[in-house]
Amino acid sequence: MFKLEVKRRFSMRRHFWLVSLIAGAACSGGQFSGPTAGNGGGLGSGGGPASGGSGGSSNGMTGGANPTGSGGAASGTGGVPATSGSGGLASGGSGGAAGGSASVLERNNHPSRDGHFLQPALTKAAAAKMALDASFNATYTGAVLGSPLYFDGGPGGKGVFIAVTSGNDVAAFDETTGATVWTKNLGTPASKSGTDGCDGTDPLGVISTPIIDARTATLYVAGAVGDADGITAHQLWALSLADGTMKAGYPIDISNALGFDPTAHNQRGALSMVGSIVYIPYGGHSGDCVVDMH
Repeated sequence: MFKLEVKRRFSMRRHFWLVSLIAGAACSGGQFSGPTAGNGGGLGSGGGPASGGSGGSSNGMTGGANPTGSGGAASGTGGVPATSGSGGLASGGSGGAAGGSASVLERNNHPSRDGHFLQPALTKAAAAKMALDASFNATYTGAVLGSPLYFDGGPGGKGVFIAVTSGNDVAAFDETTGATVWTKNLGTPASKSGTDGCDGTDPLGVISTPIIDARTATLYVAGAVGDADGITAHQLWALSLADGTMKAGYPIDISNALGFDPTAHNQRGALSMVGSIVYIPYGGHSGDCVVDMH
């Protein structure tokens, strides 16, 4: 058995604020490219990551792994990762966003965020046959700062790759060709934080990894909206994976609901989900430049 391990580390803020919401049921612009292969290949026959196969890669991503080692299957009861099945994804359970056999639903593939992918069919012999699929062409505009995700139950039963940009654009790409299936703009991002001495990306919209609830085919995305003067709100959006339409009751203005200053806070950490609860971490901007943040 050939094991592929992808680990990513992010510096942690001194403080963070976990916000939980009850959801009703829940690097710069460029192109994705996907590898093809023999047994266990990525975008091979049948389209998309086959059972026990591997997902596509993108610029800066590890070929033969699911996108950026991101996303993940659901955990078992209580959020503990269940036994890995085909494709290295845990079996669906009540402790997270239940998924199919190949879906990558959250950052680093598992609720444990260990980034450890087991691909039984990805042997050394199969890996030697991998080649770039030049026909796969997924294009987008803007910076993708979070990890792309993969959902194997997209429109028409085909899988889709999901990417979200700092310009607040969400796009779903066909797993076989990379063609755009649907796009959704979440609102105008901020040009800066709005707090003196605090920098940030420009635009400053969604810079975290979303999460997918496969049970309801819903994509949950958190990020900032604003204008040239700074962030005006931190919001949570819920989109249908079928067509990108907004689910009823969304978006939710988190900063207004909980009464915290949106300009002093940054939503960089990846979203998590346990059962029907979506967890959104907040911290400070680069260098923890203000004291009025949690």
